[in-house]
Order: sequence, then structure tokens, then C-alpha cells
Amino acid sequence: YSPDAWKWTQRREKAGDFPDREIIVKEMFDPPAREGAALTGWTVMVKDKKGSWDGWYWSYHAPGGKPSAQPQIDYPDSGFGLYCIRCHASAESESTFASKKNVENDPISFVIQDPTMSPQPRRNKDFHEQVAEASELGDTLPDPLPAPDPNFVRLYGNIPTSPFKDLLSIPGEALDHVYPAAKGPEQFVTSDQCVSCHAASNENMSYMFEDPKRKPVNLSPYTEWRNSMMGLAGRDPIFHAQLESETTRYPKQTAFLENTCYKCHGVMGQRQIHLDLKKDFKHDMVYALPGEPDGKYGSLARDGVSCAACHHMAKEGLGTPASFTGSFNVDPPDTINGPYEEVAPLAMKNALGMTPRYAEQIKSSAMCGSCHTVVLPVFKRNGEPVMEHGKPKEIYEQTTYPEWLNSVYQNEVSPFDPKTVRTCQDCHMPDSYNGRKLRYRIANIEDILYPYVDYRAPDKEITLRVRDEYSRHTLIGINVFGMQMFQQFPDTLGIRKTDYMYSAGESGLITAQQSSVTLAREESAKVEVTSIKKTAEHLEANVRVENLTGHSFPTGVEFRRAFIHFEVLDAAGRTLWQSGRTNSVGAILGGGAGEDVLPTEFLDVVCLNGQDSPRCRELCRERLDPKVCKQLWQPHFETITREDQVQIYEELVKDPEGLITTSFIALDEPVKDNRILPKGWKPDGPYAKVSGPEFEAASDPDFIDPNYSKLSNPPGASGADNVVYRVPLSARTRGAASVRVTLYYQSIPPYYLKQRFTRADGPATKRLGYFTSHLNVKGTPIEGWKLLVRCAARGLGEGGSRACP
Repeated sequence: YSPDAWKWTQRREKAGDFPDREIIVKEMFDPPAREGAALTGWTVMVKDKKGSWDGWYWSYHAPGGKPSAQPQIDYPDSGFGLYCIRCHASAESESTFASKKNVENDPISFVIQDPTMSPQPRRNKDFHEQVAEASELGDTLPDPLPAPDPNFVRLYGNIPTSPFKDLLSIPGEALDHVYPAAKGPEQFVTSDQCVSCHAASNENMSYMFEDPKRKPVNLSPYTEWRNSMMGLAGRDPIFHAQLESETTRYPKQTAFLENTCYKCHGVMGQRQIHLDLKKDFKHDMVYALPGEPDGKYGSLARDGVSCAACHHMAKEGLGTPASFTGSFNVDPPDTINGPYEEVAPLAMKNALGMTPRYAEQIKSSAMCGSCHTVVLPVFKRNGEPVMEHGKPKEIYEQTTYPEWLNSVYQNEVSPFDPKTVRTCQDCHMPDSYNGRKLRYRIANIEDILYPYVDYRAPDKEITLRVRDEYSRHTLIGINVFGMQMFQQFPDTLGIRKTDYMYSAGESGLITAQQSSVTLAREESAKVEVTSIKKTAEHLEANVRVENLTGHSFPTGVEFRRAFIHFEVLDAAGRTLWQSGRTNSVGAILGGGAGEDVLPTEFLDVVCLNGQDSPRCRELCRERLDPKVCKQLWQPHFETITREDQVQIYEELVKDPEGLITTSFIALDEPVKDNRILPKGWKPDGPYAKVSGPEFEAASDPDFIDPNYSKLSNPPGASGADNVVYRVPLSARTRGAASVRVTLYYQSIPPYYLKQRFTRADGPATKRLGYFTSHLNVKGTPIEGWKLLVRCAARGLGEGGSRACP
């Protein structure tokens, strides 16, 4: 103890505030500490009431300790707002348990009962030592390819890229550090203020014994969120390239685009700069470092859709258009909303200046709907707005929440059936793991589970309950492509490979991918062959694809797609005929055994009346003249008879110049939307005009009952689509004995990547070009650049459909 620190400790009960600039040095030992134990390190506490809410500067030092090799990424050993407060916030005052008893008198001691087994188990290390070593640990993640995939390069041609050493790196997550100031928290703090208590331990929020060859699975709120695409939204390299494409193509709208996109992808930075300075957020701020003018806002934005964004969201206005496009209201910064009515608030209040409380909106789909309903204006190529009825035209760019609102699963518009209700949280924040319902405390703090210590707060104020309703923070969809980029390029994207607070656990990146694949294959869609027959002229099979989600499938941004690979097999299992076959990089091919990519894969423009010429194609490159040329895509099919016909479930939209676009602000006129509707969707239900099928799908009875308006109580959509495959029998196909049907998903299909590579060549595009051309998909769930959702097979004469082996 420094002199005045010791004086305070001697008269603690009457001493008042701990004196500023005084120091306590804690000696650290492997637990359980005992006489003669070897020192493992020191934690230094320097009091600075003006430095932070808890008023301490923390610093850990170990004998022979070395500086971090990756200081921007590894958790810091010194600073304000560090994990030490996990235990110290349970002190009755001043965030310290310092007692003169430990120096002058006989300190509190306990009998150590060693296990009787032989040999003795390996002893635990001191907790501080464990977390300090976390940067040295981690799971084996896939390595990228050492050179560009030649098939990928052949498909896309001239890909904008840079040497790996020249790629633009995103500042490491150790720099995402915004903590509560001495006067109290601002509206938002970064997630590193939550990790200290809401990460796992061997005793809590970890699934220990699933597989003896596997590390414990970390199911803590922090770690599952951190490794979700929500937690990584501010660093998403696909999003960054998309934004670069937008600002390159529409430079007049740069300010609007950057500020609007970060209303969700970097919500805390975007909101905080508005609150502080009444300024718009700019993309360059993502690269601002601590100490620079915009450093705080960069830190907050890089933290993605972070803890404080959702847990500060106010009930007012949710579920209404006023809250869409990330325009939700917020509650006061000194409160934090949660799903539990009975809480022990003291530790969080001491640590962060925030009081946790129950808030019903945290359980509502309307909360998710704020960012999962996006309404945007439409702009021409010259950057001017498209006018409609005398005012700027707007479109619903994403409708995931409205799709759910018009389904049997919703519970926000009366009447609804409680038996069929499933909220966003029910699917994306499940309460079980591998079928086992979870019961955990939602935090790790010093409470009655720790040995007694002097000057700890009363047990009733710090004791945490075991929660029977524990919702995992998986928060994932099925964008495994994005997840693989974070697994293979974590340093460039600035993220850790393991949880700093629980390095013994499996990497959260691996757990997130496992959860995503499970969601894709068990809860997204079902495929079956409902009938199969063979005539003298055809083999005919009916394929049914059922949407198991609570929204359209696919959903979200318009370029997500799912497609059917249909194969006719002979008795030996050899493929005779197929629709939807792909090459090694995920592009759909034409018929036969050739490698020709279908022209629809890149939405090719072709000239009419045999006028195919450079002049014709040039005329239609920037503006499609329907008298001269047309654009090619796969329509919605009810019956398929050729190998170059493929059932692709997707949304395609033209820009004001008549060309299909992936720009978010040029979505002028849909030309296709056959995404499978959620069960119960009705053409006169909520938001039906912006969430329903378009063109061929609109007249398919699987989507809308043609007699709907005549029925007194129509049930709504079945949530499924039926496709008839009528395969002509020939010398090649006459030996047909069975069929196999596989449903695949792509979050970034070929035409999407092609538009990124040809719309911009800035640092974000070059980074995406490098990542995609070097992405090692072999042995991953996206091998072949496609994610398997479901597979079914059926042979002639078999009584029903069966899952593929």
C-alpha cells in the first residue's frame, strides 16, 4: 500500500473516499493460495476518481511477462474500465476488499482439502494469469489458400485486389474501448465493458462434456454475440465493399449512404456522434484510433450491433414505420434493459453506473424489426432521386420483420393464435443446446459462490439467480460465407480467435458456425419428393420445398438466394440428368457434362433480333433499352423440363435504368420475387404489398390461392412451393431409377460478387477480392461455394421420400 492508501485501509469504516493517486499492489498466487506458494504476478490499482466511473486504473504484471505481439487485438493488461471490476464491483465500497486484517492481524484463512486421487490433478492457474495468457491460446481455424483459386479467377476475370501485406486492416478490437466516465456512462459503451461478467467459466455458461475431443463450448451471452454477424457487423468485409460500391456509383449520396448504413451496422458510433456533435457518421471514422478526434465514434461503430444498442432500446415507437431503418428510441444511459423481473443490480451499478431492470420490449420481435426493416429512397445513376406522386420514391429494401408480421408466427397484430407464436428470439436466441435446455446464471461476479472476504457487499445484493429461461445470444442467420472470412482472416479484420475471459473454451467463431449450420439444416427449409413416376416419354417427379422459418426464405438483403439441384440417377447411382449443377466456385452450369456457366448467373444482357454486337452491348451496359436488348435471369418455375432451367428462390429488382441491381438505393422495380412465403402469409395481411411474391410466383397457387378473395376465412399461404420436374426420356436418361434433390443457399452469389468487382476498386473492394479469391472452402460447410440446407431422394416404386445418406 502507498502511505495514504494504508492510512485509509486502517480506518476504512470512517475514512470516506479512498484518496486519489494512491496505490494498492495485490500479490497474485495460483489458487488455492497457501503459505510458501510461488508468486505468479501483481495487480496494481491506482485510484483516479476522474478517470472512470469505478475510479481505478488497473494494471497486471507477471514475472517475465512480455509485451503483446498484437496490442491492437489482444486484451490490454493496463487501463481504465478493465475486467478486474468483475469481482471488485461486489465490494461494499470503493471497489476494493482491502482490509488491515491482511497485514496486521491473522488474515482470513481456510483449510485446503486436497483430492485423494493419485496422481494429483493439474492445479488451476491464478485467474489473472489465465486471462493474461489468452492471446497464446486458441482453436485451429482454417487457413486461407496460399494463392488465388484459379477457378475463382477464371470465373470472375479481373478481380480488384492487393498483396496481403497491403490490404487495409480494420483496427483491432482491443481499441474498441469506450468505458463509463467518472460522471457516469454516456448513451453507449463498448462491449468490452460487458465481457468481464457476461463471459463463461468452467462453472457457468459452458457446455463441458459434449465431446471428449472437443473443448468446452462457450455459451455465454458475450462470446456467442461477439462471434455472430451481429457482433461483427461493424467489421463485415462484405458490407464494407457494398458501401464502397454504393459511394463510388452514387458519389452525390456519399454522406447519406454512410450515415444511413451505419444506423445499424455501426449503430452506437452513428448515434453517439449525433448526440455529442449533431454530426453525421462517416465511413472513415471506422478507422479512427483512440486519441484521434473521431476515435470514440470509430470504437463504438466497430463494435457492431452491440450490447448497449439492444439493451438500451426503448419501447416507445417499436414496430411502427418511425422505428424502421434503425430509427429506434433509446432509454436513459444509466439504465440497462433485460428480460428478468428479479435482478441483483448492485454489481453492475458499481461497475458501470447502469441499473439493470426488466423491460418487456427486449423479448419482442418489434425490437429486431427496427434494423430488419429497411426503407430507402431510390436514386438514378446521376444521383438524383426518382420521383413518385410528386415526392421522392421510397422502397422497402429489407422486409424480414414485416414478413413475420404477416405469418402464423406473429403475436403483435390481433387476432393471433398463441399455439403457433414464435418470435425472432425463439429461433435466433434459443434456450437449448443440442436439444438440452440450459440453466445458467447470466453473469460471473464475486458472490456467495466465492469464499468469504471482508468488506464484500451483503449477499442479498449480489447473489445471482440460476435462470430457468436462459436465452443464448447466438443471433445468427446462415451467412456462413461471412463467418468463414472472419475465421480465415481474423488479424486483418481485427478480431481475437478466442475469448479472453475463458480461453479454455472453444473458439466462439467455431461455435457460431456450428449454430448457423444447425439453423440452416434443421430450421430453415424441408425438402421432399412427394411423387415419382415413369411413363413412356418422361420421368416425372414432384418436389416440395417447405419454408420452416418465420419469414420468407430466403430473407434479408435482396441478393440472398436458395436453389434446387435436381438429379436423375440410374440404379448404380450415376447422374443421368441434372438441373442446378454448379462448378467448384458455386456458379450454376448448363446441361450435360460441360463447364459452361449459365448466362443467367451473371444476369447477362443479350441483344434482340440477332443484333449481338459490341455497339449493341455498349448501348445496354448502362441503360437497358428493351427495344434493343434484354437481361437474362431464371424465372420462377412450376414445371422444369430442361437442364438449363433452375428453380432459384430469390428477389431481383431493376434500377431506374432498367438493369438488375444489387445497389440498396436503386431498387426501382421488381422483376422477380419467388422467395417462399412464411406459413399463413395473406395478400390482405400486414405489409402484404411490400412482402409478397412478384410476377410468375404471384400467380402460382402455392403462393396465393386463386380463390382467396372468395373464401370466408382463408388460411393464408402454405409456406411451401411445389415444382414438377418432367424429364424427357432418351438414350441418356432411359435408365432412370431414382431422383435426388438438394437445396442449397448462397449469401453472396456470383452476380453479386461480379457487381462488387466491377463497380469499385477501392481498399474495401480489394480486400473482398483478396478474401474471396483466397477463401479456402474445402472441408467447410460451404465447400463448392454453397451451403447445403436439405437433401431428399426417392426411387421408382418407393413409398415415400427419404433423407439423403
